[in-house]
Amino acid sequence: MEDKQTQQMTILAAVLVGLVLVIKLVEPPDPDEETTPDDKDLVEIKAEEVIGLTLTTEEGSLIAERGEAGWRLVSPIQAKGKSSDMDGLVELVDALRVGEPITGASPATYGLDAPKASLTLRRAGGGELRLDVGADSPVGFKSYVRLDSGDVLVASGHPGETLLKPFAMFRDDAVVQDVDPYQITRVRLEQDALVSWVAERRDDGSWWLSDGRRASADRLTALVERLATIRFETFWEDLSPAEVGLSPPLAALTFTAPTGEITLPLGQERAGGRLTQSPSGTIGTIGELNYIAPPLAELLEPRLVPLAPSLVDSLTVTWEGKTARWTRSGESWTLNDAPDSAQGVGAISFIIDAQADRAALPAEPGVVSGRIEASAGEGGRLVIILGEAIEGGRVAREESGGPAFMVPQATIDKLLALPFGP
Repeated sequence: MEDKQTQQMTILAAVLVGLVLVIKLVEPPDPDEETTPDDKDLVEIKAEEVIGLTLTTEEGSLIAERGEAGWRLVSPIQAKGKSSDMDGLVELVDALRVGEPITGASPATYGLDAPKASLTLRRAGGGELRLDVGADSPVGFKSYVRLDSGDVLVASGHPGETLLKPFAMFRDDAVVQDVDPYQITRVRLEQDALVSWVAERRDDGSWWLSDGRRASADRLTALVERLATIRFETFWEDLSPAEVGLSPPLAALTFTAPTGEITLPLGQERAGGRLTQSPSGTIGTIGELNYIAPPLAELLEPRLVPLAPSLVDSLTVTWEGKTARWTRSGESWTLNDAPDSAQGVGAISFIIDAQADRAALPAEPGVVSGRIEASAGEGGRLVIILGEAIEGGRVAREESGGPAFMVPQATIDKLLALPFGP
């Protein structure tokens, strides 16, 4: 029995050793572990020192220039360059560390007679430097390089992985450049008259539709923030605006700020997205159209009392002569002027959960059945007037104006369950 157990333990130990070796072999090397104490910086150069570059690979030669407005791809693509990636090419050279030169070595032996990538950087003060990248070293996470046709060097890492990216990946794919979404005060979607809409932001941060209904501030804020992050998924420079529904557009989304308007025309669907044209004239497809140009129904405020619960300091609900009044002082709450052991949980829960249907447009209330008044300090004051019962709930309106809407019966039932005083 002991011999059998010993054999099993021996086998398990061998398996464990094998697993450790497999993990060690499969796990990608840490570039930091591939440098040696004798390695030194190849060259010191910063992005702001460079006014142009040429990257040559099997794809051809990418030429780019850097000016006050940032990087611009000149050939074979004419487009704005992606600043982070273009600066990254310079930073790659600046960060490269190398060992001692392999004096007298033949470049051909190390893949440097026909380098897989060559990067030439043009300095603002004059002069150039050129990095050639040859074969990867068979030992360690290293590559063979040379600077300005000098001696062969062993560099840490594989810089060729960055330099061999497709040229198209270096172009800026942002649809809109240099926009501050928090300066936008108006958004307009123009298409079929049944689904077009206009939303405007007031000084208190609330958003309202042109027909007077309250819009969801969360939804509109997310929409204008999205403007700054919309990216082209595919470029279609061989298409004319007219043939793909962009001139005139099938639809158009316009953002208004104090500095002017930004209009995104929306054309046909293609390659899984919707075609658009940037303000600079670039044509391409964007995705998530419903997020960028949502239908009107998704813009309406779904909450009955759209205030941030954490900011609410008082809530008064009046119903047919009965009142429930919560007031907060610091961390304590009172209910009808008496200490509230629930710490205002009932009031806050009501604010969080109560829903309204602003898509419904009933007639104005003819009677007043109840009233909800909430305040959130500097966050605002809101008064809801509750009227007569209608099919599905009760008619309501905001005291400050706007068309009537419906409060579903489920919300009314929740309201009637509040702890009213005499």
